[in-house]
Amino acid sequence: MPNCRGDQAKQNLVNNNKLVILGRRNITQNNPVNCCCNNTITTGQYYIFEESNGNIFYTSKGCGRKILDLMNINVRIPLFDPLQNQIQGLGAGGAGGNDRVAGNNEVGHNLRNMTDLNKEVYLLIFLVCQGCWDLDFPQRDPLRGLLSNLIKYPTNDIFDSKVTHINNIVGACNNINSIRDYINNEIVNNPNFVDFQFPLVNQIINDTNLNNNIN
Repeated sequence: MPNCRGDQAKQNLVNNNKLVILGRRNITQNNPVNCCCNNTITTGQYYIFEESNGNIFYTSKGCGRKILDLMNINVRIPLFDPLQNQIQGLGAGGAGGNDRVAGNNEVGHNLRNMTDLNKEVYLLIFLVCQGCWDLDFPQRDPLRGLLSNLIKYPTNDIFDSKVTHINNIVGACNNINSIRDYINNEIVNNPNFVDFQFPLVNQIINDTNLNNNIN
């Protein structure tokens, strides 16, 4: 993990890397993460970044915003939290239409206008990671690359082949039968868990001869 404690360390990190922002999440219960500022994040939100060498590091909300500013990304990165009324930034899958993307630059405008299909896939990738591997983000490609591309190119619909590939990944998962079963089981254990729906994703899969492992 890089050292980003202090303004100069953050500047050096940005100058010496082609950083990629992968997402923003809320800390889940009993699952703290370590910030690159050498602090442990136990509550609230955190950002997930990728370095040029492929290594992943976390930041607190404040630290992450400073790094994003240095990267000239003036946008509120979508927040994923699977509890009801706490998903912000996308307006899909239980988000209540609460679009909180800020900024007037092109990146901010594009995220604010993310296509409906990309919204579904963005949320779906996080759920696949949770359900299949109990992870809070994709550890490797192709899911990591897809997540990054959804943030970089939010107004270009993801290819159907990428959607069916995600479906195949879930089909090879040993922990769950489908994303729908995973969601239903989570709702039984926690009624505040969002009842995510993926109509566009399911339509793409159902138009093929594949088993639908999402629904």
